[in-house]
Amino acid sequence: MAQTPHWEELRRQAHTIKQQTLDNLPYYLEQLTRAVRSVRGHVHLAADAEDASRIIRDIARKKDVRLCVKSKSMTSEEIDLNHVMEDGGVEIVETDLGEFIIQLAGETPFHIVAPALHKTRRQVAEIFETKLGVPHEEDITRP
Repeated sequence: MAQTPHWEELRRQAHTIKQQTLDNLPYYLEQLTRAVRSVRGHVHLAADAEDASRIIRDIARKKDVRLCVKSKSMTSEEIDLNHVMEDGGVEIVETDLGEFIIQLAGETPFHIVAPALHKTRRQVAEIFETKLGVPHEEDITRP
């Protein structure tokens, strides 16, 4: 922060933009909806986390989805999507290594950028051994 000129001014501008967006959310949602539909996309609006999970689960059921590949989605964590999908018979596979480690551990991410930062290499090795059958190797230089 100290190396960024006008840090406080930039912070205030970001806050103002965020607040103006939230204050005018219906306008921006309509603008997004028009843009997505203009390229033949579909928009689903949810009232809350439960509604969002239900919509996604219902789409998956309609399409007979059995496997869902995900990559670092904090929104899906916030709405507990993995559990909802798994309860609906859909296998979830995380593509990000940190997210995958956390998924195998049955935990929630520690941090948005580094979800498994709190895990030691020994803990990760134990998770891989237990969940994936990967032999535990103390010598990290070995292939």
